[in-house]
Amino acid sequence: AKVNTSGSQIALLTYAYSGGVSEMWRIAYNSCTRQGVIACGNYMQPYQSATFDTNLTSITSVNVLSTTEKYHDMALLAIDDTNCYMATARGVTTNTTTFDNVLIKVPLATLSPNAYMISNGHNFIECTNVYYDAYQKGNGFNGMAKGPHYLYTYDGAMLKKWNPWSGTFINSITVSADSFQCGGIAVDGCDNVFVGTVNGVNKYDSSLAFVTSLTTTDTVYDVMLGTGGEIFACGNGFVSALPLFS
Repeated sequence: AKVNTSGSQIALLTYAYSGGVSEMWRIAYNSCTRQGVIACGNYMQPYQSATFDTNLTSITSVNVLSTTEKYHDMALLAIDDTNCYMATARGVTTNTTTFDNVLIKVPLATLSPNAYMISNGHNFIECTNVYYDAYQKGNGFNGMAKGPHYLYTYDGAMLKKWNPWSGTFINSITVSADSFQCGGIAVDGCDNVFVGTVNGVNKYDSSLAFVTSLTTTDTVYDVMLGTGGEIFACGNGFVSALPLFS
C-alpha cells in the first residue's frame, strides 16, 4: 500500500502469485532514487527478490542467487543509492546448503548480477527467525543497515560490521546471549549504530564500542532514526519516540 503524509491510502497493489514471488519478508525504499526493493522467497519459482514502481502498478521478480532451486528466502535487506544488500536464511528443505546464510551485494537498479556472495556467520533459519512471534513462522528480520562507510548485520545477539564494497568481515560484538529474542537496527551519518534489545536501545560508535543506552517498557522489535534526532522504537505492546542520544 502507498499512503500520503496524512496517512490516507492512495495506491494498493495486490500481488497474486503468477510465476513471481510468493512470500515477501522485507521492503526498502530509497527516497532519492525513488526505487523500492522487496526481499522475499518463493515455493514455486527460483526468485528471492523483486523491485516495484512507486505507483504500485507492477512488481518485477529477480533470481538474485542465479539458481534453479526454489525455497530460498531472504531474511535481511538494506539499500543505499546504488547498491542493495541482502542475507539469506537457512532453508528447511532438501536444497543445497550453498545459499544458506550468505551476504549478497547487487546493483540497486537491476538486483543482478551479484558483486559478492559470502558466508555471514549468522544462523537465520527458515520459519524460526522471530522468536517474539508466537507462531515463529517469519523469515524476515529487522537486522541490516548500511551506513556511510560500513554495513552492519544484527540477529538480536551478535552485531557484525562489514566492508560493504568488498564484503570483508571487520569485527563483531555480543549484544545479548540469545539470538532472535529482539531486533531492530539503524545507523546515522557518522556510522553510529542503534540496535534494539530486550529492554531498550543500545548505541555503539563506528568501531562498535558501546556508547550508551535508553530503556523501553519491553522488548524492542525495530528501531528507526527520526529527522529531529529522536529514535523511534516499537516492540512488545509499545511504540515510542525516545529522546536524542547525547
